[in-house]
Amino acid sequence: MRRTALEITKAKVRRADGTTDQYYCLTIPRLGGGRRRRFFPHTLEGKREARTVLQILKNQLENEGIAAVSVPQELRAEAVKCQQLLEPVGSSLTDAVQFYLKHAKPVGGKKSLTDAIAEFADSKRRAGRRESYVRILEWVLKAFAANYKDRNVNEISRHQVEAWLDGNQNLATRKNRIRDLSIFFEFCRRRGYCASNPLENIERPIVTRGRPEIFKVDEAAALLSTADLHPELGFLPAIAIGLFAGLRTEEIKKLDWRNIDFEHRIIDVDERIAKRRQQRNVDMCDGLIAWLTPHAKARGPVYPVEAARRKMIQLRELARIAKWPTNGLRHSYGSYHVAHFQNPNLTAVQMGHATTDMLFNHYRNYRIRRNDAESYWKLAPAAAGKKVVAFPNRTS
Repeated sequence: MRRTALEITKAKVRRADGTTDQYYCLTIPRLGGGRRRRFFPHTLEGKREARTVLQILKNQLENEGIAAVSVPQELRAEAVKCQQLLEPVGSSLTDAVQFYLKHAKPVGGKKSLTDAIAEFADSKRRAGRRESYVRILEWVLKAFAANYKDRNVNEISRHQVEAWLDGNQNLATRKNRIRDLSIFFEFCRRRGYCASNPLENIERPIVTRGRPEIFKVDEAAALLSTADLHPELGFLPAIAIGLFAGLRTEEIKKLDWRNIDFEHRIIDVDERIAKRRQQRNVDMCDGLIAWLTPHAKARGPVYPVEAARRKMIQLRELARIAKWPTNGLRHSYGSYHVAHFQNPNLTAVQMGHATTDMLFNHYRNYRIRRNDAESYWKLAPAAAGKKVVAFPNRTS
């Protein structure tokens, strides 16, 4: 392929009225192929100017290559001006162009926060994530997006995220919000809707956790006896399983009577209901079997199906439980179990933990006396009168 030469020629330019004018034409090769031309008057002065420009371009061509001569003078002037604007912040034209391409023109196209959140939630559902998990993410993201309506994902900055986070002073909540937002923006970054994750450089708070709150032995007894005295509320099986098997609330809500094996004395927490789909078998102690047996069914949900929230409020009022500790049933199980059996590994296995780290960090309450733990595991229904008595037989 013939290469365009850097040279001066004569050229005729036809006017609209049919006449022609003659010029000196300087042909300049373009980077990547093609050419551009500059015209000079067909006069002695025009010829000198053309030759001067030609010599300058030849020198540039020798020293810097074809890229130097292919840049129009107007672009050169603009580049100089832009570089002067960037000098105070210590950036180059290349930095500015790269930033623009990443933020003003995201490779995946512009995407509004609202559309990106819907796409994100849909991808999680199609990936098989639990609906409860997806709904929590959606709630957090929509709460964030409500402050930045009509904004695109690539327009959100770290400072805007921090401003929203500062609205909640609870460190544990802040930590969880940072986690949820980071998952979302990382999804957007991978799809090219933003150049980077604005959560990358946000400081993660360190949360100092207090002792886990649990039910005292008399409170656990009050819950059990009240639930037993009011079968219309339907909460006795759920309360007993929480206190003596340590299942998570979400697991109890999904548990079916078919998962409770009285013959082998186990509760099958299968992959359908277990957190992270990690199946486990939980042993049932004598006390739990005694509480569950009168209510046992061949199949059906263990947790109340209708008006569960209202019924739980009623149960708490009847049992005179003023405060319900966060994860109180499961925390009580883990704390009393390890205090009584003195086997953290066994407790961790029963609770579905791979190691004892979670147990010691989040569940174990160090103030439990040995006799309180013993009394807890002996709580059982009386044969008559619906009162709680100490269960005399073995525990497991």
